[in-house]
Amino acid sequence: MRQPSEPFAKAAVLNSWKEIAGYLDRGVRTVQRWEHDLNLPVHRPKGKDRSAVLAFPAELDGWLVNTPVRNGGYVAVRVPAPELAQRARDLRMRSRLLVGNVHQSAESQQAKTEKLTKTLQGVMSRMQDARRNGRWRQAVEPA
Repeated sequence: MRQPSEPFAKAAVLNSWKEIAGYLDRGVRTVQRWEHDLNLPVHRPKGKDRSAVLAFPAELDGWLVNTPVRNGGYVAVRVPAPELAQRARDLRMRSRLLVGNVHQSAESQQAKTEKLTKTLQGVMSRMQDARRNGRWRQAVEPA
């Protein structure tokens, strides 16, 4: 059995509204309202609508992650420090990869732009030469 001084986050099963509310850092009435309005995952003994409740932290965490709030964001989730550190490392790695891809793409686009600019300059130069040499009228005027 869990010791009273043990934090809620370490409990395998939360056995009361008070424990569930403590785990979610909210008041008892708030989590009861969430059960009714937002389908907070709590369990009750079979056949009883308003009896004792229990909840599993993993189910509550999943519910928190997937439950949108009014402003379009999501309910804050407690993430243990090691998981948070790993998540931060993963995000940093992904952002470095994205920056690298953007940089590579920008260099590629710049090379293509330079090549196209040179091609257009060559075409314009040939057109100017044709105009100066009188060949322009021959190419443009109908026969």
